[in-house]
Amino acid sequence: MTHQNKDQAPGTQYSAHPFKLSIEQLTQQLNTNTETGLTRATAAEGLNKYGQNKLQSDGGVKWHTVLLKQMSNAMILVSDC
Repeated sequence: MTHQNKDQAPGTQYSAHPFKLSIEQLTQQLNTNTETGLTRATAAEGLNKYGQNKLQSDGGVKWHTVLLKQMSNAMILVSDC
């Protein structure tokens, strides 16, 4: 049974949140090498387990929506005066 402490990242295989681990601990837990990266076998295993590293999106925010929001933003209107 694995004990989860307050520093452990929920739902992960890490002993603590990755940003709290040393480089050596993180590379060991990720089964990688800082000089050569992942092996082809490890990369293929990750691809099979997690799928492609792609965002699920319908194209993002439309440029005219961003423009309208920026034009109506009170901080921008005040700073232009």
